[in-house]
Amino acid sequence: MPCESLPAELWTYIFDLATEEPLLSNLALPTAWDESAWFRTVFEEWALKSPTDRIHDIQRRGYRTKKAIVSTCRAWRQIGCEYLFKFILVERPSQLGALCGRLDKDASLGWWSRRFHLDRYGSVDSVEDYLVSIIQHMPNLQTFGVSWSLGDSFGTVADALCTFCPRSLRTVQWSVSCSALSRIIWALASLPNLTCVSIDFRPSTSSLRLGSASGLSPTLPHLSQLSLHNNFTDFVELATDWSLPSLASLTLDYGSNIDTLPDIPMFLTSHGLNLTYLDLNLIPPVDLPTVLSLCPHLRTFCFNPDWPVNTDPLDLHIARIVSKPHAHIVNIGLHQLLHAFGVGYTAAMDARQPLRAHLIRRTNDLTFAALNRWNFPSLRCIRVLNRGLLSDLERANGPDKSCFERWERWWNMCSRMGVRLEDCTGELLGNLPELEGEVEDEDGTETALSGESNRDGEQAAANTPELRQLLYECRKMNATRAPPVPTGGRVR
Repeated sequence: MPCESLPAELWTYIFDLATEEPLLSNLALPTAWDESAWFRTVFEEWALKSPTDRIHDIQRRGYRTKKAIVSTCRAWRQIGCEYLFKFILVERPSQLGALCGRLDKDASLGWWSRRFHLDRYGSVDSVEDYLVSIIQHMPNLQTFGVSWSLGDSFGTVADALCTFCPRSLRTVQWSVSCSALSRIIWALASLPNLTCVSIDFRPSTSSLRLGSASGLSPTLPHLSQLSLHNNFTDFVELATDWSLPSLASLTLDYGSNIDTLPDIPMFLTSHGLNLTYLDLNLIPPVDLPTVLSLCPHLRTFCFNPDWPVNTDPLDLHIARIVSKPHAHIVNIGLHQLLHAFGVGYTAAMDARQPLRAHLIRRTNDLTFAALNRWNFPSLRCIRVLNRGLLSDLERANGPDKSCFERWERWWNMCSRMGVRLEDCTGELLGNLPELEGEVEDEDGTETALSGESNRDGEQAAANTPELRQLLYECRKMNATRAPPVPTGGRVR
């Protein structure tokens, strides 16, 4: 059937279904609670992909479908070209030049762009002009992310975002030096429509100077998700006095830092009332009863069970982590726990420092015992979030025999309460990939070992025979044609 026999509106509808990618259209940023996935490396070993890596895989797979569509015939190319530029993932800074050239040649293509992410590591100074040019061509951009520090280029890039897409921009993911805090404040104040913000603060040798930003208190009425990583102390202390009325999701990931924390309870006094998601991935401890009392509407709470705790006066075998039962928490995520099961590099450390290992494991036991229905009457799921720990368990084929009793005790406790005990993939803790569960090949192709259908943006196409046949015909026709001229999207 000739492509011209159907109207362009119908082809557009078909292409919308074939390229549907709900996760990419979602403006929310991945969190620690989102599921990771097992995959096989080129060395035939199991490894884990983070939620962000999974989203990038979805984007790569979607690009192959879009490329097949635009390579089929001229009519499809004209109709489907917009799909190549809707979600752009650039995996090397060297690819930016080709993308800029394409946008300069046809400025209308950038009008379709909704998502731009620059991945991988490298020096961003050499591509500053490219980034500014790309932003200038994308007036409807909704999501902008760069995976490594923008360095001295942050001010220029942020100014471009504030100039060319201030109304459309909803989600930003920045990695910046701590010394650029004043520029961050000005950028946030100039982007009042932001709903999701993720900032990774890199160490800086320069002293902090706020200048005119010291008296600025941005008002972000729509900001619902805030994720801060590494050296965020100064930012948190300043943001305590900001207006964030819609904040519902907060992530504070301090990395490996053991420095003094900012006053987190003070921040939560100002912004904790409406939170439904709180993730405190910190090595320095915080006062859990105070934190939970300041966030009465939490549904998901993630924290570090290695923190020293006080015992309950009525039961010395249970930690006191709440001042009163928290009625709304349904999900609890656990970071760290590297000492709990006697696997990985910490096993050698524990052998050299047995007393320290004993104290941390006792703290883990006391804390886990407090995750009960008395303290959390709505609790339904406990998830071990540490991907490194799960990888160590896979390599060791389960907990060390000296720690197996702990895993068994935790499992039985959850079973009695009717609470699901999971790992970071969403599978039951202890179900390693050789046995069951959905896994992914290294190139992102999914294999449902558990019998589930493939997911994450390809579900509509996978479950619709007509779309499968359409894509098959696209690829079949494309295979007989000469390689097309590069069209942008995922630049090579």
